[in-house]
Amino acid sequence: MTMEVVGYFFDVGTSTVCRIITWMEPLLAGLTRISKNLYLTPEKVKQLMIDAPETPIERPQCEQRAFYSVKKKQHTIKTEIRVTSSGCILHVSRSVLGSVYDFRIFKEGEMPAPNVRIIADAGYQGIHNVHANCIHIVRKNKSDSPILCMIKGIFNMMVARQRVKVE
Repeated sequence: MTMEVVGYFFDVGTSTVCRIITWMEPLLAGLTRISKNLYLTPEKVKQLMIDAPETPIERPQCEQRAFYSVKKKQHTIKTEIRVTSSGCILHVSRSVLGSVYDFRIFKEGEMPAPNVRIIADAGYQGIHNVHANCIHIVRKNKSDSPILCMIKGIFNMMVARQRVKVE
């Protein structure tokens, strides 16, 4: 459940829900036996899936153009998420403007080890120039032959099946 839904049920704002969760989380962690081992060694991480989803926000009062996403046709912020093949969230970047490209967020963040295989979506075109061990969705061109389009479609489907955990 999102904080907006919880706030709706209890007739409070999302900021109040966030404050209460922040206050209660250490108390609940002390009552239950939740492992707080948040660190994965590079040896354990063999494959990394990366995505930068866009989160809609209210229209900002100033600098609207910087937050506007042409793809979503609304004002958004982006946050890059890196997930292991087992589904563990390894890294969440700071939020950036919605108009920033996914690949730029990747380049400005911490670079994964060279032996880690990266699986990314089409927003990371050019990632192979920065990290050699990577796979990303291939864009189809109008000039491609029907056989090449079919091959690219099958490849993209195989990549998408692996990327489901990060979506």
